[in-house]
Amino acid sequence: MSDIDEEIYTRKISTGNGLSLSQSIFLLGMMKVWEKTGNDDYLGYIKGYYDALINDQGNLLYERDQLDTIQVGILLFKL
Repeated sequence: MSDIDEEIYTRKISTGNGLSLSQSIFLLGMMKVWEKTGNDDYLGYIKGYYDALINDQGNLLYERDQLDTIQVGILLFKL
């Protein structure tokens, strides 16, 4: 495992501002890397990100007036 991979796998998942277009682009890139490599660490990171933003009732925690969150929601279909 490279130093970069090690940093990605061990870094605490930060949801920052929650769901956003920029974060969804990053997560989409990780999804594509996972699909190409089959390395489940990438998928685990994505799932961890969403787990931090979904409450016990299954609701996404985000501002409902943001259209930028659509792409983030689309990624949920693959999980």
